[in-house]
Amino acid sequence: MKKKRKLLSGIMVITQVLILVVAATALIVCSNPTSTQKEQAKPQSATISLFGGANSATVKGTLTDTEWSGVADKIANTINDNITTYISDESVYQGIFNRGITIIVEKTSEYVNYKTIGDGKTIYINFSKIDTMYILDGIVLIYRNESVISKAIVPALVPGTV
Repeated sequence: MKKKRKLLSGIMVITQVLILVVAATALIVCSNPTSTQKEQAKPQSATISLFGGANSATVKGTLTDTEWSGVADKIANTINDNITTYISDESVYQGIFNRGITIIVEKTSEYVNYKTIGDGKTIYINFSKIDTMYILDGIVLIYRNESVISKAIVPALVPGTV
């Protein structure tokens, strides 16, 4: 009888230890969302400084935190480093950005590069094109108040077109 009690007692101790190990593992896994849960996309927004702080634009998108990291900086750098290739007159691009430009980054199959909606201040750019010259094509098109959906890979606009 004593042997049975010791055996049962030993089995209960082992069972309790196993329960504690399973519970601890579950807590660790649940506290680390990347191990069990996919990061959720959410509305993101940033204001970028352009032309040494003379202008700014708003960048928005519904992306995960990981995807959003660096998006606004890439767009700002592309614009600041290349705008004069597309628009040689500083007063023109300063005037465009005085309109309150919004750049919306999307992961979409509706368009490959970008789209503009003819309102003169909104550019939608495909997430995969945020650090390409296509952002500058969009700026030229909003200057012209054009509505364009770029569904194919097209060459950048010819410099000096504005």
